Amino acid sequence: MKLINKAILVGLLLGSSAQFANATGTTWDFTDKSSNTDFTSTDGNYSFHDNTIDRGNVFKLSKDGVNLEIRAFANTGSGGTIEEANVSHADLGLLNYNANYNPETNSGDSHAIDNKGGQVFDMLYFEFSEMVSITNINLGWKGDDSDIAVAAFNDISWFSSLDDTTWGDVAHNAAWKGTFFNLTNYDLTSNINNVEAKYWLIGAYNQVFDGASWTEDNDSVKIASLTTHKAVPEDPNTTPVDAPSTIAMMSLALGGLLVRRRKAMK
Repeated sequence: MKLINKAILVGLLLGSSAQFANATGTTWDFTDKSSNTDFTSTDGNYSFHDNTIDRGNVFKLSKDGVNLEIRAFANTGSGGTIEEANVSHADLGLLNYNANYNPETNSGDSHAIDNKGGQVFDMLYFEFSEMVSITNINLGWKGDDSDIAVAAFNDISWFSSLDDTTWGDVAHNAAWKGTFFNLTNYDLTSNINNVEAKYWLIGAYNQVFDGASWTEDNDSVKIASLTTHKAVPEDPNTTPVDAPSTIAMMSLALGGLLVRRRKAMK
């Protein structure tokens, strides 16, 4: 009889854990440049030895049933408006070459995602095929400082008029936005798992995303990986058990075990 009660209790505990485990994690590694890389295709890939920079390229990845496209942007246009940039990746992670970069002299923009060079802010845009939360941002490298800005969007209408759009406009239309101070390299740094969206921006710190007064001219990072979570679809063939009922059943089972143990000891 004791074995039966213990089996019931274990079953209740496992059932409760399954009820609350509602997300699975996917780690997107942006440092692998081998033939086995997660990058299934790239459009307009960048070359250091090219005399022109192919802006507006797209990195395309697919993992765990989710598709991801990555683009790069910076406010290099007239009046500080946003223009397409070039997304690339090195051994230490993703980086952004904006329109100020001169490939002939390897100057005008750093080999990173940064806010140096006259208040020009590099950002990377991540578009997922499903709603996801981001639980970790892992830096592969940081420069003198490593403050970043993150924003999530319900739509991407700002894409349609980049010539007239500023980062202030983008921040104003974000469904969620936040900043993270002084991230360290090789460290899983942020927890944003209460926000879900298909469209995300991650880049160098910019005061328009939080109104704080951190420095805006010395941040530079490379993003080594992201960890995302998507909701696990409910099984239509199962009947959900609410948390209070599960807890009550667990309490009854525990109580029954204690009563039986006391009787056995008398």
